[in-house]
Amino acid sequence: MTSKIARVACVLWLWCLAAVVSASTLVIHEGDAFNRLSLRSHIMALQGSTAPTDAEAASRLPDSDYAPLQGAALGLLQTRWFRFRVHNASAETRHLVFDFDQALYSRLAWRSQVGADVRQFLTGQDFPASSRDIQYNYLAFRIDVPPGETLTADFSI
Repeated sequence: MTSKIARVACVLWLWCLAAVVSASTLVIHEGDAFNRLSLRSHIMALQGSTAPTDAEAASRLPDSDYAPLQGAALGLLQTRWFRFRVHNASAETRHLVFDFDQALYSRLAWRSQVGADVRQFLTGQDFPASSRDIQYNYLAFRIDVPPGETLTADFSI
């Protein structure tokens, strides 16, 4: 009896853990219409003192190494890694722009993936404008998510 209760408690704990991880994913539903929305509540920050060397290495880290973003801003004194996901639950491809909203970061590494499609950029104020995904005064990235797919983005600032 005790082992059965322990198994049920373990399953419930894992279910709650899974709910926390999936809660970080922004889900776009059929009929959702928006001009601007904030991803802040969906961004997770890498925890720990060992940072990956590049965006490819960051993309291989498990979600358990990340925790919900704390604090008011992404601005930092040292390089940190972040992750977010966008799932398209609608029947059409959704075209979005992730805009850092006038942030003047000197260096930003970006990697996004939907299925086998991977896009990587190393850009920022210290890099030529041609290094940017979108030719814009600030830093912004296109996010195209096909129906039923999930985009995962890892970035460092």
